[in-house]
Amino acid sequence: MFKTKHPNIRRFILTIITCGFIFGIILGLYINTADTNILNKMIIDIGANAASYKYFVSEFIIGVLFVGIIFILGTSIISTPIIGFIIFYKGTQIGYTCILYIMTYHLKGIIGIIITLIPQVILDFMATYVICACSLNLSISLLNNCISSKVLSLRSLFNRIINDAFIALTLILLSAVFKAYILIHLIKLFCSF
Repeated sequence: MFKTKHPNIRRFILTIITCGFIFGIILGLYINTADTNILNKMIIDIGANAASYKYFVSEFIIGVLFVGIIFILGTSIISTPIIGFIIFYKGTQIGYTCILYIMTYHLKGIIGIIITLIPQVILDFMATYVICACSLNLSISLLNNCISSKVLSLRSLFNRIINDAFIALTLILLSAVFKAYILIHLIKLFCSF
């Protein structure tokens, strides 16, 4: 799906998101009852009062803004730590939400993770992975061009960026459709258990 001139980018992203996931789990061990009540209320409200089109538009706009911000960061040579923090934060969110499900619903929470969380996380993670890898690749290519005498092939770089941005935006669109139209039914199914 994604080809990069720098294969360590894949390992970097997967390592940072895994560390964030573990940190989110550790952070989740300090959950209080107010947090579990908030999750329960949020899931019930989403299942009962969801307006699919408005939710779709808001999720899609948020996703497009996210892709745009990450892309803009990639045009900077010093963006790697910022992108790394964003990836870490996404991993922390996933880990914390998993623990929050389990602390709120106990054994039923594992079913909630499988039914409602994993499908949306897969789409979001794939979009995040593609755009962050593209952005890091762009940043590293710009840095290499600054410190070496080789001329950067703008045409091939531009083609890779456009392809990866298109893939990321397609995944964002699929994620928004999933969250707005399918996830709501999955949450209703989860609440009926």
